[in-house]
Amino acid sequence: MCGLFLRRGYQQSRFKDFLSGRFRSDTEPQACYRLAKIHFREGAFAQAKLRLEEVICSFGTAREAEVPRSDVYEALSKTCKFLGEADNADHYSKLADIAEQSARKRDSV
Repeated sequence: MCGLFLRRGYQQSRFKDFLSGRFRSDTEPQACYRLAKIHFREGAFAQAKLRLEEVICSFGTAREAEVPRSDVYEALSKTCKFLGEADNADHYSKLADIAEQSARKRDSV
């Protein structure tokens, strides 16, 4: 659904307004993840980090599978680098590696 709005030429600002007003992080982690990517592209790194942290709140719920953990952690690592948070960037990079390894193990079984 989210990709539909962008493909049809709606402006990103309207897309962000729609997501911010209608969805909650606990019901739509994928929407928050996509919104974080938009914030990141616009240089709004603190907003991107906030949205990505909201996605982390979905981990351990039925909605978790909508966004792979490794993608969220990798995005958080990059975002923290731009915010000058080197320790957090390293932490999330390590979590991304662990999540990727876990996903590979699951896929090989």
